[in-house]
Amino acid sequence: MDLFVEIVCVGAGAALAAKAARVVHDTWRDASNYARATGIVYGAWSKLIPREKINDLKSARTVEEVARVCFEAGYAELPQGTALIAEYEAGVQKHLRNHFAPLFAAIEDKRFVAIVKARHDYANAGLFFQARAAGAAGATSGRKPAFSILGNIDFDSLWSKPLDACYAALPPRLAAAARAGVKRAGENPRTDSNSVTLEIQKALYAELFDSTRGNPFFERVLSHQVDLVNLKLLFKSNLLGERLLLERGYVVGGTVSLAAFRKSFGKTNREILAALRGEVVERAAKRGLGEFERTGFWASFDKACDEEFFDFLSHFARFCGAGPEIVYYYYAMKSNEAANVLKILKAKKVGAGREVMDLVLVSSLA
Repeated sequence: MDLFVEIVCVGAGAALAAKAARVVHDTWRDASNYARATGIVYGAWSKLIPREKINDLKSARTVEEVARVCFEAGYAELPQGTALIAEYEAGVQKHLRNHFAPLFAAIEDKRFVAIVKARHDYANAGLFFQARAAGAAGATSGRKPAFSILGNIDFDSLWSKPLDACYAALPPRLAAAARAGVKRAGENPRTDSNSVTLEIQKALYAELFDSTRGNPFFERVLSHQVDLVNLKLLFKSNLLGERLLLERGYVVGGTVSLAAFRKSFGKTNREILAALRGEVVERAAKRGLGEFERTGFWASFDKACDEEFFDFLSHFARFCGAGPEIVYYYYAMKSNEAANVLKILKAKKVGAGREVMDLVLVSSLA
């Protein structure tokens, strides 16, 4: 570690050198808690599906061919032959659970595992209560969403229960956010249909910041994630002409203030790029707006923002041989790989072409 500090400091000014040394010491402080997990990550790294293979999957003739190739690439839980979308979703979920189980067991710092599970619980809650809010008086409506099985809360068992019983089964912060979102959606179903997602998203980041306070790596990662969440919200607000969406959905904790985003509402792309300043958000805005202008599709903006975040993570993790940085980077890449596999399976199932997949598949490989 001391050698690494010396290398970083070569050619740097005194102030920059001191700052670099503090960052390295801070981020390596808990590295011993990740030693076994880092070994698992380095062993699994080569088994990630390479970009060339993803391109082959996009060109596959049938969904069964995609499932077969993914099975051979390690997705043993995927059904073979003709299957329903729900069966593919379940197979991908089981693969992630089985894949991450030894990794999570090897991490001695259980805060890492807690924040991963919290992400899945809050994401599941968003799907759950958005679906329930769509029904009359919160009754179950339509197809039950496919919930992640990586969280702590069993939302499948709550599906048929009254809303009050569902709230009672959740942690207080999540329950309060869900209740507020469902209430607002019920009062104004036309204008506030996405209020459940927005309220739960704000509660999620409040929970994650509380759980990771004092860890400089996670605090930095979360602040940039929040910036990108708010940037996507600004983009959507501008497209729809709904300033209230930005006001109600803005998430606290990023590097860009609500006031700065307010100034960008209703502006041209050039004016937005001139107004936003930040380590990641500025590059993401330029990349996302460029992709949207090129394709004209909403999803291309979100995809560009996500890829910019993976670029940031890869540069951050590259300087760390062990510790939460490298483990989190691998976790994020593997999760994204699984999401891409499921997107391809769904696209092939409905007969969507390669050009559609190119708009939504997020590349996480540096």
